[in-house]
Formats: sequence, structure tokens, C-alpha cells
Amino acid sequence: MVAAAASSSLQQFTSDAILVVLVIVNGALGWRTGTLRRIVSFAGLYAGVISAYYTGNFFAGLIRTGDIFANAWSFIAVTVVMVLLFEVIGRIFADRLQRLAALTFDRVAGTVIGGAAGFFQASVLFMVALAVGAAPSTPTNRVPPLRDVPANAVQAAPLSGHALRAQPVLHRIFTPAFSGDLTTHLEEGTQVTARS
Repeated sequence: MVAAAASSSLQQFTSDAILVVLVIVNGALGWRTGTLRRIVSFAGLYAGVISAYYTGNFFAGLIRTGDIFANAWSFIAVTVVMVLLFEVIGRIFADRLQRLAALTFDRVAGTVIGGAAGFFQASVLFMVALAVGAAPSTPTNRVPPLRDVPANAVQAAPLSGHALRAQPVLHRIFTPAFSGDLTTHLEEGTQVTARS
């Protein structure tokens, strides 16, 4: 019982730490780089989620077919690659972007937008964790019974639990990009087929 509580609190702490670190890092990047670079980062997150939705399961299948965790990690990896790519693009065009905004407004707004970008980046991670947790574990699929541990940790964590209020907004934002439910999408390829 004590080990389960310690494990659960460690997972809750980890999910809160992810949220805090991403908000602080992106807030600091917003202060350092300004508003327009954080807007480019938001665009990278959006492009990353779209790219991950349409290519993540394919890449996961190259490594491990039919594993919901591989699908989820691939989704996250593709999103991270796209965010980093947009960060590089923002850096390349930084001089042109910086000329477009006044310094004071740029720094303050960049800090706020950077913090919001970090919040939404953590929310996308939580969206994936909740989608994995919502997947049913049945005899006809290869979804492990403990798939809901990260989702439960996110829901029970003090800070991350509040971040879940953004999930309906995320679903509305990404609905045009998704052709269906994220849980169903991540479950693709996990079905066990009878051998003939």
C-alpha cells in the first residue's frame, strides 16, 4: 500500500514537474527571444500535433507494431521534432522577426505567450496520456492493463489536474486536424488477429 502511494505520488510529481518545467522554459525563452518567436513556437506545436497524428503510428510501427505506448511515444517524438524545427526556423529568421515589434512589448508579451506555449505543450502530453488511459484493455487487443497509470497520475496531480481544464479547448483546436478520436487513433494496430 505504501509502495503504491509512493509510486502514485512520484507520478503525480513528475506530471506536475513536466508542466512547471515547460512553462518556465518557454516563459524564459519568451523573455529572451520575444513574442514573434513564441508565436512561431505555437505554430510549431500545432504543426507537430498534426504531423504526429498523421505519421506517428507509422513511425511507431517501424519500431514496434501494435503497441499503444510506442504509438504514444512516437506521437510525442514527432511533435517534439516539429517544435524544435520551428524553433530553428524562428532562430534563422530572428532578425526579421525582431524588427517587427517594439522591445518592451515584445519581451513582456513573449514571456506570457511563452508560458502559455509551455502550458499547452504540457497539455498535449496530458492529452496523449488521457487518450492512452481511455483505451480499453481487452483480450482482442494488445493494450496493457496498466495503460491508465499516467492518466490517473495526471488527473490526481495538484497542478496537472487543473491543466486538464484546457482539454476541451485542445480538442476544439485540433479537431480540424484529427479525423477521429485520439484514443481510437492510438489504438490502431493493437488488435490481435486470429492466425489461420
